[in-house]
Amino acid sequence: MAEIGAMQQAMELLKQAQGVAEKIRIEPDKSTALRVISEVMAEIGATRRDEELLKKAQGVAEKIGTEDSKAGALEWIAKAVTVMEDFRLARAVASRQVYKARELETLALILETWARSKDPRLADKIWDK
Repeated sequence: MAEIGAMQQAMELLKQAQGVAEKIRIEPDKSTALRVISEVMAEIGATRRDEELLKKAQGVAEKIGTEDSKAGALEWIAKAVTVMEDFRLARAVASRQVYKARELETLALILETWARSKDPRLADKIWDK
């Protein structure tokens, strides 16, 4: 839908998909559904006005009882918000991470993306050392 320029319809389908994802009882499947929704939002260039859907996904992800499933969903949501360049929300989502290593990995991605948004050459200099 997004590829043919039907962004409004694409976002509506994503909202419907999230409603379905919330009802999934098998937690790894719920996590996968939230991951795919987050990936698609990032790929289609969702904007900050579309963030409400990801905030809702975060709420759903935080209720997942299986740590691995919860961690995966939160990681992808934080990455999608990072692509939208809402670095504060991305950091907030990352801070809810179950595993410290994943939190740090996501925070590094957020910082690198932020650095590139300020000065594309800056991030490359960080890693040259």
